[in-house]
Amino acid sequence: MSYILVTGCNGFIGNRLTRALLEEGYEVLGISIEKETKIVHRNFKYISIDITDCLSVEKLFQENSISTVMHFAAIAHTKKGQKVDWNTFYRVNTLASKTIFDCAARVKADVIFASTVDVYGACEDSILTEKSIPQPVSDYGISKYLAENILKEIAEDKGINYLIPRFAPVYSKEFMKDAYKRIYLKYPKIGFIIGQGLKYHFLSVNNIIDLIVNWIKSDNKFIGIINVRDSEPIDSAEFINLERQFGKVAKIIRVPRWLILLIEFFIDSMYRITKNYKLLKLRTILYKIVNPNKYSIDKMEQLIIQKWNLRNTVCDNEKIINI
Repeated sequence: MSYILVTGCNGFIGNRLTRALLEEGYEVLGISIEKETKIVHRNFKYISIDITDCLSVEKLFQENSISTVMHFAAIAHTKKGQKVDWNTFYRVNTLASKTIFDCAARVKADVIFASTVDVYGACEDSILTEKSIPQPVSDYGISKYLAENILKEIAEDKGINYLIPRFAPVYSKEFMKDAYKRIYLKYPKIGFIIGQGLKYHFLSVNNIIDLIVNWIKSDNKFIGIINVRDSEPIDSAEFINLERQFGKVAKIIRVPRWLILLIEFFIDSMYRITKNYKLLKLRTILYKIVNPNKYSIDKMEQLIIQKWNLRNTVCDNEKIINI
C-alpha cells in the first residue's frame, strides 16, 4: 500500500485536498503540526509532526510507503496573528521543504509543491508568464522562490515528476480574506472602489483541487511551473454589487486612481534615493493595487477546463443574481 502524503493536511487547502483524495479512493497520509485532526476515514492515516525536524521527516519516509507528495505545509504572512521573521520563513518554507524534497527523491515519489504568485514580486511584465523572471519582495515570496529552485534542481537531478503551481490569492465560501482586501475598508459595512473598478486575479480553492486530482490521475504528467488562477478576473465594482445582494457594503468610498498613482510615484522616488527595503515593499503593494497583476494561464488551460468562479464558489445557486 502506497500513500499520497499531504503536508499541512489541517490547513485551508490541505484539508480540502485530503478529503477530495479520499473521496477519489486514494490512501492518504496526512501530516500537520497539530496533535489531532478532524479528518476521519478508513483510508486516512494521520501523524503529528514538525516538518522542521528533519530526523522525524526522514523517519516518516522510512516507515511509510509514499508514492506522491503534496507539499502544502508553510508559514504565510502571519502565524496566529503575529508577524513572522525571516528566519522562520526560511526555516519552514525553504529548509524544511528541502528535506521533504530530498526524501521524496530517494523513494522516487512525484511531488507537487504549492507556491505563490508572490514570487513575481516587483516584476512589472504586462502579463506575467512562467518565463517572467521573479523578483520577490516579501519574505514569504523569497522563501517560496528559494524552495522552488531547490525542488527543480533535485527533481531534474533525480528524474522525478514534479509540479510547482503558483497560486493566485485563494478564496472559498468560508475564506474571503484576501479577496475582501480589494473591496473593503471595514468589513462588512464600508467598501471602496478605485476609479471605475479594477479587475483582480483570484483562485477558487475548488479549481486547485480539480487541477491536482487531474494531475495525479494523468499518465503523461506535465512537469514544471504553472500559474494557477480563475479563468476570469474579479471586477471590484461587480464584486461589491454582489456583496450588496447579501446585505453588506452600506457605504462606498470612491478613490481616484490618480491619487494612488501619485502616492506610488512619491514612494518610488523616495526608494530610488534611499534604497530603503520597506519603501520597496510598500511601493510594490500600491503598484499591485492600482495596476493589478495579470497572470497567463495558457499552461493551466492545457491541464484542466475550469468549472469554478466567484459566483458558484461563494454563492448558493438559488441566490445568484446576474451582476
